[in-house]
Amino acid sequence: MKLRRTALALLGAALSLLTVQIGTAQASVGGYGPIVNVASQGCLGMFRDPAGDFSLYLVDNDCTGSPERQWTEQPLGDGWYRIVNQGSGFCLDSRGLFAIQLSCDDSAGQRWQQVRQPGMPPNAVQLRNPQNGCLELIAFEPTPGDHSQHYMLKAGPCGPWNTQWWEIN
Repeated sequence: MKLRRTALALLGAALSLLTVQIGTAQASVGGYGPIVNVASQGCLGMFRDPAGDFSLYLVDNDCTGSPERQWTEQPLGDGWYRIVNQGSGFCLDSRGLFAIQLSCDDSAGQRWQQVRQPGMPPNAVQLRNPQNGCLELIAFEPTPGDHSQHYMLKAGPCGPWNTQWWEIN
């Protein structure tokens, strides 16, 4: 009988420890982490240009823990989120031709939803905006003959392209 009580006490302690660990894990969901493009393996980041404005960019294979490369999702309801940069405090926005960062507000350009598509890697999602479509990486040559990789980001029609697939960590 004493062995049975001891076993039940240990089981109860284990269950309470499991509950504490689950609660801790849930609390960390809203933390900051990188957003990585599946096609390039580069991280979404930001920098302040000489005029003092914040710009978006993609850093190739340099997913450091710096605040400029850390993002969090703030729930807005109905599966929509605002995506906020830790370094600037600004939101990912798709108001114009390109994705940019602006002061956070309630505009449609700052509403994002994670969408899974068939054929995507297990951790990948599309970041869909109700106004302009899916966040997409675009490679370009800044000057003719310069074959180094430079990137811009835009929100455009959603499709099956891995340039629109993102891993949110």
